[in-house]
Amino acid sequence: MMMLDKRLIEQAEHIDLSRCYKKSDRIISQRRIRDSGIAKLSVRAESDAPWLVLKVMTGRELEVGEMLQKADVESLVPMKMGKEIRRRRFVTPARKEPVFIGYLFARCIISNDTMAALLGFNHVTGILGGYEKPYLVAARNVLSFNEKANEGHFDYEVPHAVYRRGMKVVVKDGIFAGSRGEIISGGSDGKGTAVVGVHFLGGLTPVIMPLAILEPLCA
Repeated sequence: MMMLDKRLIEQAEHIDLSRCYKKSDRIISQRRIRDSGIAKLSVRAESDAPWLVLKVMTGRELEVGEMLQKADVESLVPMKMGKEIRRRRFVTPARKEPVFIGYLFARCIISNDTMAALLGFNHVTGILGGYEKPYLVAARNVLSFNEKANEGHFDYEVPHAVYRRGMKVVVKDGIFAGSRGEIISGGSDGKGTAVVGVHFLGGLTPVIMPLAILEPLCA
């Protein structure tokens, strides 16, 4: 037993702890940098400052919005009433859901530190336009859009024009206002949403959006 203990002690004496310390120091350093960035995020921008758009995992829009608010970061997730679901005799009532799936608005003083801090939140997958040159939406446009959402303009049951696959459209409001696109799916009953391939920032981005913010383009 004494021999075993002696051997274990000798082995322990040869363990190089420097790598462990370096890893620990790196983790502590990264945590300090992130905490510093979050502190800077909470510094309010001017009331007329533009908003940037965060890309988040589908279904995590509200969760991310709540995390940002808990960190005292300005965030906004415009909501609309979804579709009532009927299956045989069972009815699931319509409920509130984000107007834009996979996106939310955030506002802060823009810097390398604050952009890095935003990307550090769980379920945030990117910043629209990129880390170095984020796409910005004017404050008046964001507030106007959110007001329309609160008034029910984008709710599922509000009737709109009928759209068919392949139709060319222009986006009238919201994040992608002014962009042109093409209907990929949905919109055939004139209610709810459609998947639109939007020509945006030099690429084609598929986005689920309400029919209310679309307008057909004449051929």
